[in-house]
Amino acid sequence: MAIIPVGQQFHTLSSTVNTVDHGSTLANSGREIYTMQDVIDTISYSGGAIDGSGTQYALPVFTDTNTITNLALGNAGELLTSGGAGADPTWTVATSVYPQTSSTIDYQKGNPATTGKRYWITFYLENTTVGSPDFGVTTTGPQDMYFNRQPQNNDTDLPFNLFYKQYTPALDPGYDAAMGITGNMGLRILMEESVADVNLANSGATYLTTGLTVFTTDMAALSSYRCPLRLRVDNGGASPGNGTMKLRLIYGDNSSPSADDNTALPSTVSVYFRDTTLTTSTMGRPPFNLVWAGADTRWAQLHNAGAAYTAGVDYTFTGNGAGDIDRKYEMFFQDEINAYNRCSYLKVTDGRVVFEDLPTADPVSKGVLWNDAGDLKISLG
Repeated sequence: MAIIPVGQQFHTLSSTVNTVDHGSTLANSGREIYTMQDVIDTISYSGGAIDGSGTQYALPVFTDTNTITNLALGNAGELLTSGGAGADPTWTVATSVYPQTSSTIDYQKGNPATTGKRYWITFYLENTTVGSPDFGVTTTGPQDMYFNRQPQNNDTDLPFNLFYKQYTPALDPGYDAAMGITGNMGLRILMEESVADVNLANSGATYLTTGLTVFTTDMAALSSYRCPLRLRVDNGGASPGNGTMKLRLIYGDNSSPSADDNTALPSTVSVYFRDTTLTTSTMGRPPFNLVWAGADTRWAQLHNAGAAYTAGVDYTFTGNGAGDIDRKYEMFFQDEINAYNRCSYLKVTDGRVVFEDLPTADPVSKGVLWNDAGDLKISLG
């Protein structure tokens, strides 16, 4: 195949005409002979002309290597979606589309065939009280905590932050039943007294026992979730009930820290440890002590070179008795992207606060606001 140089100029003659200039060897030396087949071969790698036609305001689509046709534009707001190999792209309705750049956000963790689409964590403790006979002792929380997807028949392909069930259970003191701690230190996960989700145990019971695992079927719990704890700190050590302990969040399938901890929760979530009774700080309220931060949190981006923070916190406990400590301490979960997705009925504009659709009867759930014929009240549970 002859490829025509782009700078060539030529005119055409019938194929029966001899184009050799018998009177000029010099002219012949600078002349090249091309045919229409050479032109076709030059502009079409497949050896054939491009056929088909287009229409104004439509997208061109090749139906084979050299045939072009139209893909009509979809309706306003629709997105062009790949149909995969061997199929035309199609227009689909744009739903729940968020711009993201260089993000590691994954709300689909887990193999649905084995573990379900969920996040799975537990807590790892290390006694760092110098002089304590328990110095250096470690323990892994006997309870795991799952942030589960919805059941398979409830839009399981939606991400955690876009679909969740919402309940407001009454406070059941039985939630804290049978949750004693063995050994000289340990941590148990208790139930948040009033939260828009239902935590279920393996058996489906409404209380927790030592052999049960904590579940939540409310994916929005990761948006802003206070998880109260039962702690035992250096119970048989130099200063019973007090001392310094390192707390880490680890991936629930492991018994000690590992690289899996980097993705134990969605990358936009941070987890903090708080003493709920400590109000003497300059903040005027319990300070947040960072335990874990996903790679897409602002803290990780600004202070940890864009890597997840998994090193935990060394916390010095003071003012505790020698036994178990209930609900004085908590883990606080917050998703930086979806922290406000429960504010559909709360509006704040220039100091004007509007509550819409408050319950009109006592919800019998501690701390929940309700509207008693125009009087704003707080349920005592």
